[in-house]
Amino acid sequence: MVTSLLPFVMAEASASLTPLFPVPPRQFPCFGDALQVVAGTPDTGNPGLAVFAVIRDEMFYLPAFLAHHRRLGVRQFLLLDDGSTDGSPRFIAAQPDCVLLRSPLSYAERVRSVDLAGRSMERRACFFFKQYIPELWLRHRMVLALDADEFLLLPPELPDSDALLAALERHHVDSVGASLLEFFPPQLADLEPACSPKDFADLISHAPCYDHAPLTRFRWRGGLASVRPSASTRIFRAAGIAEPYTTTPFKVPLYRHHRNWIIGSHHARRAPDRRVLLTIAHFKFTHDLYRRTRMAIELQSHSQASRKYRCYEELFARERRGEVIMQDSTTRRYSSNGALIEAGLMRCSLD
Repeated sequence: MVTSLLPFVMAEASASLTPLFPVPPRQFPCFGDALQVVAGTPDTGNPGLAVFAVIRDEMFYLPAFLAHHRRLGVRQFLLLDDGSTDGSPRFIAAQPDCVLLRSPLSYAERVRSVDLAGRSMERRACFFFKQYIPELWLRHRMVLALDADEFLLLPPELPDSDALLAALERHHVDSVGASLLEFFPPQLADLEPACSPKDFADLISHAPCYDHAPLTRFRWRGGLASVRPSASTRIFRAAGIAEPYTTTPFKVPLYRHHRNWIIGSHHARRAPDRRVLLTIAHFKFTHDLYRRTRMAIELQSHSQASRKYRCYEELFARERRGEVIMQDSTTRRYSSNGALIEAGLMRCSLD
């Protein structure tokens, strides 16, 4: 009986992508041992803004990502490469303001280690990456945690990172929240043709639309809460996708790493100050989304076995049948950061 059922059991296990004998988590009592610098030198004494990110095959975005944030005054980029094969590590290593990091752990790998609060826990490696990269090389500095498809936007009165950091210093602000604002083309078919953006302007020219309405609010007891769904969630629902993935429409991307750290991407140990809200422009809807969807589904490297990307895969199928509407009554084309303040997507009342 057991032998006759084995093919059925194996087929079920394969279909669900759940192994019959789960691999136990790797043990790293000291998670710093799982991180190493392979190119560049972390400038631990520089008081300016530093960016860190975990990347995999991001050559589509990297030139624009670096150019935009350099223009804002970012001093250094610490980029952990998660097994890229598209030349990203070589490109990063050639940049004088970049530090290339590596780890024997992959982004989604289950790990047992100790977080910065001293708690032993089993989590995906990315959880520990986001805590320990700043802990090792960016302590006491203002840190900006981003993905390669995310671009920081600032209020008009704070035109660059030096002005921003000076204002935060004057008002003793150690944590800053941001609306995670998705930009998209007027139609999904407009993801074609492929282009390699060189700066923020290139991305906006191909994906100029956004939902002109608040995404988040400050809770009375601290922290951020959602007000409305992200554009991708709205688009999934409008297309009739069952159980659409819900993207959290805010982050806490900017914080001083001193007795303070992010927990995931959307919360920090210290609640963000309610006097300031920045905007992160999220360029998911580009031609590169096709490749990223295939890779994410194959690797299951994102949360919930990359369910978000399965929604994108279904969205592409529905677009071929003419069932996708990208815009709604709130949709506008990007004109300026001042318009984002008008929409409640950004605020600054520090001075």
